[in-house]
Amino acid sequence: MTARENSKTVMMHFWHMECCGEPFKVGDHIERWPVDTYKYAGQHELFDTRDVDFLYMDHYTEKEMEKFSWLEGDVAVIRLVYFRYTEVKPRVLEPVEAKIIEATEATKWHADIGDFRFGAFVVKIDNAKIEPIKIGKKKKFRIK
Repeated sequence: MTARENSKTVMMHFWHMECCGEPFKVGDHIERWPVDTYKYAGQHELFDTRDVDFLYMDHYTEKEMEKFSWLEGDVAVIRLVYFRYTEVKPRVLEPVEAKIIEATEATKWHADIGDFRFGAFVVKIDNAKIEPIKIGKKKKFRIK
């Protein structure tokens, strides 16, 4: 099986990285990312999510984490997803347009592009390995 045949794609919302994420770049080896099956593939109104396999999950108790899996593999592609918002009522914003930019690294902070605000990473992982999370075996994800 080639790396391409064993690839998985993960969506990571911006706040995971801004809060406690560890920057990564194309070519890095991800040892453990907590992920859950992405249940909305192809359903996002603003950009195509048919290839998204997993949603990055963190900030849960150990018991809650048991529902998820660990993902390990090599970062092959990083896409930055930006959204343009409109105010639908006072202080309530709704995304109305998306812009996707390929990048070589994912850093903690990404500046706005005009009136587009950074919203998520979509990351392709080659040589992907998945294993269930077991209580008592929770380990912090690592990047080599």
